[in-house]
Amino acid sequence: MSFHSLDYLLFLPLVVALYFFTPQRWRWVVLLALSNLFYAAWRWDFLWLLWVSTLIDYVVGQMLPRVPPGWRRKALLAVSLCGNLGLLFTFKYFALVANTGLMLFHGGDSQAFEPISLLLPLGISFYTFQTLSYSIDIYRRKLAPTRNLIDFALFVVFFPQLIAGPVLRASEVIPQLEAKRRFNASLLCSGLVLVITGLFKKVVLADNISGMVDEAFAMNVVGMTAPDVWVANFLFGFQIYFDFAGYSDIAIGSAMMLGLQFPKNFNWPYMALSPRDFWSRW
Repeated sequence: MSFHSLDYLLFLPLVVALYFFTPQRWRWVVLLALSNLFYAAWRWDFLWLLWVSTLIDYVVGQMLPRVPPGWRRKALLAVSLCGNLGLLFTFKYFALVANTGLMLFHGGDSQAFEPISLLLPLGISFYTFQTLSYSIDIYRRKLAPTRNLIDFALFVVFFPQLIAGPVLRASEVIPQLEAKRRFNASLLCSGLVLVITGLFKKVVLADNISGMVDEAFAMNVVGMTAPDVWVANFLFGFQIYFDFAGYSDIAIGSAMMLGLQFPKNFNWPYMALSPRDFWSRW
């Protein structure tokens, strides 16, 4: 379900209500189950991919501190890298590489073979790099592994950031999951404001600008003036900004309503004074 759908607008308050009315010791279990349900609303049969990535990095994370420096430690990290990146490559790039090879084999005739097609799992890039960052931080001794599988699994599949980011480091989320959470009316209200702001950016601004951009890009370039081209490109820049920033605000706001605070994303990047400043703001 997408963030700007009616389904999500009904799902979010239900999650918040269930979360705060559930006893402390069971809250993360309930939230983990609801996050899996959120992903299953797209395709339940791809949940195994989420759990494969989760279990690979959880096990590697548990073993890394026990192994002395050397080839065994590097081999453990390689298990995480190969397992996660292997799944990402298979679903995201294998069909492209295979079809390119088949086309070359058939002399460039795309009609001579049946193209290979694989469905791209929703959010696979986000949760792959998120679990990888956990293993890499433990390997570099920047982070101690979490003992609780539920906390780690929730870090991976937490529904607000699962399908559209932001990509978070374990050090930013897991300590918050391990701490006891109490109802915070201020965070709830601030999160709700962020969700509404994100919906405005996505539905009112990005989607309306998108129609103008599509119309401009569909025009014959011969009939366009220089100002037309500049305006179309500026509008496209604002379209993608409001699209990404809107989704990010909804994700951060949804987490905030549950008492979790994520780093701010898309902090007015077009006001940046340098490429580095732009990247940090974006």
